[in-house]
Amino acid sequence: MFCYTTFVKQNIVTLEGDYLLDLISKKELLAQTGISYGQLYRWKRARLIPEEWFLKQSAFTGQETFFPREQVLRRIQAILDAKDQYSLEELAKILSPEDSSELYPADALEQMEEISGSLLPAIIASCPKEAYSLAEITLFAALSETAWNQDISREHMEDLLRRGSSILSTLKGLDWTCTVFISHGMYHLAFSKGTVPIQFDCEIQVLDVRPLGELSNQMKLRYQNIRNC
Repeated sequence: MFCYTTFVKQNIVTLEGDYLLDLISKKELLAQTGISYGQLYRWKRARLIPEEWFLKQSAFTGQETFFPREQVLRRIQAILDAKDQYSLEELAKILSPEDSSELYPADALEQMEEISGSLLPAIIASCPKEAYSLAEITLFAALSETAWNQDISREHMEDLLRRGSSILSTLKGLDWTCTVFISHGMYHLAFSKGTVPIQFDCEIQVLDVRPLGELSNQMKLRYQNIRNC
């Protein structure tokens, strides 16, 4: 099994104005994940990897195919983890953005590797429920990564969890990017559509940027067996 967080070399390109997109080349993708060219395009035909992720860019060798790094590595890891349990058709259905109405019992949170055990008390205090939506557990996982990388007090994490859950409940789907930032000494979070992060001025300190779409798919596949019916 590969780990998508271990890849270091980066290709940063500018798309749509000033937005910087971190890309991985097709050659690098195949080398890191160990999948074949045939597997990659078979999964594309099965709609497991979106066609819009296949980005043609000019390179010194001519045109090369690149992919949005974090999204494609998360997606391939999720497919590899689940391909022995589900057919390609079943995987495509599970990964469909329309299939996102699952609820997960509260006592299952401690079984989810993506959710930090140290964050559980803050989750219980800020969002006490018997069951959580896919959007909520995805937010918990994203903020677990933020908490791992940033020194944020429990009080501030509870506030971020509470406000983030409230915002997500009003949004449709999970194709959002969560940005955690500090303004005038206060912690905030904001959601932007797709994988495009919000561009702030230099007075705003951005702490973390987490695309939620692929993280939600990873969790949906991994925890199919513990969701509520």
